[in-house]
Amino acid sequence: ISGISELEVLQSETSEYALTANPNLPVFILDGYEVSAEKIYDMDPNLIENITILKDAAATAIYGSRAANGVIVIESVAPTVGKLNVTYNLTGSITQPDLTSYGLMDAREKLEAEVAAGLLDADDPLGLGTTYASRLADWRMKNNYITRGVDTYWLSKPLRTGVNHNHSLSINGGMEAIRFALNLRYGMDNGVMKKSLRERFSVGLKLDYRMKAWQVTNDVSFGRTVSENSPYGSFTTYTYQNPYFYPYDENGNVKQYLYQPTLDGDVTVPNPLYNAAKNTRSESSYSEFNNNFSIEWNIMEGMTLRGKLSLNSKKESSDDFKPATHTDFTTTKYKGSYEKGERKTFTYDANVVFNYARSFEKHSINVAAVWNVRESSVDSYSVLAVNYPNEQMDHFGMGTAFKEGGKPSGDYEVSRLMGFAGNVNYGWDNRYLLDLSIRTDGSS
Repeated sequence: ISGISELEVLQSETSEYALTANPNLPVFILDGYEVSAEKIYDMDPNLIENITILKDAAATAIYGSRAANGVIVIESVAPTVGKLNVTYNLTGSITQPDLTSYGLMDAREKLEAEVAAGLLDADDPLGLGTTYASRLADWRMKNNYITRGVDTYWLSKPLRTGVNHNHSLSINGGMEAIRFALNLRYGMDNGVMKKSLRERFSVGLKLDYRMKAWQVTNDVSFGRTVSENSPYGSFTTYTYQNPYFYPYDENGNVKQYLYQPTLDGDVTVPNPLYNAAKNTRSESSYSEFNNNFSIEWNIMEGMTLRGKLSLNSKKESSDDFKPATHTDFTTTKYKGSYEKGERKTFTYDANVVFNYARSFEKHSINVAAVWNVRESSVDSYSVLAVNYPNEQMDHFGMGTAFKEGGKPSGDYEVSRLMGFAGNVNYGWDNRYLLDLSIRTDGSS
């Protein structure tokens, strides 16, 4: 991973916004059911049989206005008939930051650049708003640090080499009449920012029953994901630090401040490593239950009627705790904070599909009709409490107050969609083709 932009992109691509709220996301269809981008991101790639990308008219003709950004159709691996198959996969990887593209000054070069820019000029060309005596004292202090050998390479402080491992176990088999597939997965991804991680666990069971003209399938799964953000904060913060400041005191302990004012007009410089040494918490998790049921009836040769029903329940939570000693509260009235949030989502998605296909002599005809209905409800809240004097008092209920004028925030919303699509294809002698399609849908 090279450069600050790539580091930030890596983090943003798997953020809550990127996986849930981004309006530019396509629609994801897994085995005929609409699923979230987050579920696809956490899916075991060994279970994917085929991926089809639909866009423009091809997407909207089938899935309506919700497919304005395109559709990605994914088919999972079907159970194998006639024998029991057991498959275990282990995937390991290493993520290492690459800082070779940075050409930063060392401590001496940085101080010389400040002087060249006018740090010691009497007329204050930098617009610092401080006296000449103050700026001279500032230069002497920094020069003293450099003389003592201080030259801190801040970019390496919050970073590490991440070792990742993903495990998947699949057991499938069955007879012609009934087939099954059991899938287990565990994954641990350690980010390049120290103490950041994403841990996943999921289990799924798929049953497929077939008898004469009927096929009944049920796929149930449960998954849990836990993410922890790095207590070292944003990488961008470390790119702003000056190399002539040293983060540790004479005893090797992390200092709270890199520099504290001694003259009027000076600015306090907090130590970004200080917060990482405290008992902070910034984590999120979600648990998701999903059940997909389908039934298909082969009415006659070339004619089928299929119904599907998907139920999805998801619970998300987030915790962000900062003790009173956190540098965010250096100049604030409140000391310590804890923000807690929860979000519950329930979705059902049903559709009925009719297909008829027949060829005779030089003629071929294909008729398809789809009716679908979908409803999703979201209930969420967020509460911020303040005044946590002890960093070990990291339970939400130990806060002593709310911010002045503060109050809980929350939202409850229900969205519904219903639509119908029809398509007729006629061909003659493999030379001429007529394609008629109609799609109408509405949402609230």
